[in-house]
Amino acid sequence: MFNNLILYENDNNMNDKKNIKIALFGALMVAMVLPFSGINFATAENAPIETEPPTPEPKEGIEVLPLSEFDGVPPKVIPESTSLAQQQTAASDSRVSELLGNNYEHHSTAQYFEDGVWEPVVSFYADDRKNTVTAKLKQGKVVSVEKYETHKWNHANRGFAVNQYTDDTYTVQGLGMNLNAPAYTHSAGTWTALLVNAVKDGTTADVCISSNMPGSYWGQVGMEFSTNGVRLGYADTGSNCNPAFLPMPFSTGDDITFRVYVDDANDDWYMWMDNNSDNPSPPYAFVRSVANSAFVDTDNPNTNVFFENPNASTVNWDPGFTAGDFTVDWASFQWTNDSWYLWGDENLTTKGCHTGATAAQLMSGSFVTSPNDLTFDVSNMDSLCGQS
Repeated sequence: MFNNLILYENDNNMNDKKNIKIALFGALMVAMVLPFSGINFATAENAPIETEPPTPEPKEGIEVLPLSEFDGVPPKVIPESTSLAQQQTAASDSRVSELLGNNYEHHSTAQYFEDGVWEPVVSFYADDRKNTVTAKLKQGKVVSVEKYETHKWNHANRGFAVNQYTDDTYTVQGLGMNLNAPAYTHSAGTWTALLVNAVKDGTTADVCISSNMPGSYWGQVGMEFSTNGVRLGYADTGSNCNPAFLPMPFSTGDDITFRVYVDDANDDWYMWMDNNSDNPSPPYAFVRSVANSAFVDTDNPNTNVFFENPNASTVNWDPGFTAGDFTVDWASFQWTNDSWYLWGDENLTTKGCHTGATAAQLMSGSFVTSPNDLTFDVSNMDSLCGQS
């Protein structure tokens, strides 16, 4: 019964040793007497043993945010045999096969929740990875097909307005953001993107090279603005940061949630999106199993929300945002108790922008201070963060 007792001895103080012996003798006598005392110790016997200090409560100023009604029914990683069958079903559909041609490969399979079931959304690379084809299935049949040009999010030679999550008070298991879908009509350029991103703890290698998994991992989810209008998509290390886009219904002004988070019990990473303005519109999610996943690296600059601009400075793309600057209403983090909270600390910065461009010129507001929203200046992103 004394296996966990640690004695700190001091050879220069023999009285301490004597006191310890007395204490041990007393404890032994108590242990011998208690079984015969007639006292009921059932409560003590059933009480949980605390092996670690209790987790501190969220610090003042961080508010609990409501969970989505679908959070309690998470999707699971699709077994390989099931995934292969879904790919075959999708590729055999005449509409899909016409777009795929003869040279295609699997990108990933996401899922959407409808009628109590998680249904697949299968994405393929086509045309030597120049394009991606996405097929939405329901009850084993293809119900919609889309094709779009393939490209990579988060390339080094681009401009970024970044709000990095920097609060290391908590063990964080995910980041999220909520915003109303901005009005957008493509005017010029290729595309821009607004993404929430989270890095696996322990990541040290390039997160856009799939062979660096499972030691390094990064998940991304959010909006892209392009010739195809506004698209909702996800990417990760497994896809080499090449996004797949999902056919979740939404309209301008709809309140949409995006989340990247890890289920440490199963080593599963989720890229999640949900239209809160169109319930019961189904949520969409992509799940990737990454070994030895526990939590998000809050010291990594890639754990953030950013706006990305790959266009040249000479391209005047910002008029496509017909309502002007747009706002992320709030950002959140997931603590280990599975609830979501407002950010406690942040760092607004830039990357790849023109010399002298400041974060204050590209972003206004804060995810930390009330009203906890952040506005991106698209005109300045165009002129100050374009490629020369």
